[in-house]
Amino acid sequence: VMTISADVVEPPSWADQVKGLVRRRYTHLAETDAFPPGGAVRAIAAGYPKDWLDDLPERVTGSYSGCGYALEDVELSGVRVAVDLGCGAGLDALLVAGRLASAAMVVALDLAPSMLERVREAAGSLAGTIVRPVAADMEQLPLADGTADLVLANASFNLALDKHAAFAEAARILRSGGCLVARDLVRD
Repeated sequence: VMTISADVVEPPSWADQVKGLVRRRYTHLAETDAFPPGGAVRAIAAGYPKDWLDDLPERVTGSYSGCGYALEDVELSGVRVAVDLGCGAGLDALLVAGRLASAAMVVALDLAPSMLERVREAAGSLAGTIVRPVAADMEQLPLADGTADLVLANASFNLALDKHAAFAEAARILRSGGCLVARDLVRD
């Protein structure tokens, strides 16, 4: 006679499994420095100004995984709060932080807390601008409506399972007249 326990544990949802895989992948990259070599060279080829990158630690520039220069033609004057969705090691977040007024804040948001450690390390050298690393899902942002003047998403929306939710969240946190800058991998 076989008895079956009433304590059957449901497997995680498909969405939770995929997000867990993404989190583990980027945690592995951050904790083992397993990024493809030449991150700074790729960033320069993508249009990032070399002299801007020279101001950042190699642990940040070497981990560049974006889809291009996200700050090209972006007006930063008047930005009080910027949010970098899927910030990774923080290249864009730190570049923005270094160019904002001293009372401004950059929220560096990523799904993988280990990636945010690189942001914390590098942000310690910035004077004036507050860089706040936040571990969160871009489909459910822990920020109030109308919080941001600027939202950046460099090669991050492609990792969202529910792209409509991610874009809706980005729009929700933007203040009226705010700016969304997205660079991404697009099939169609």
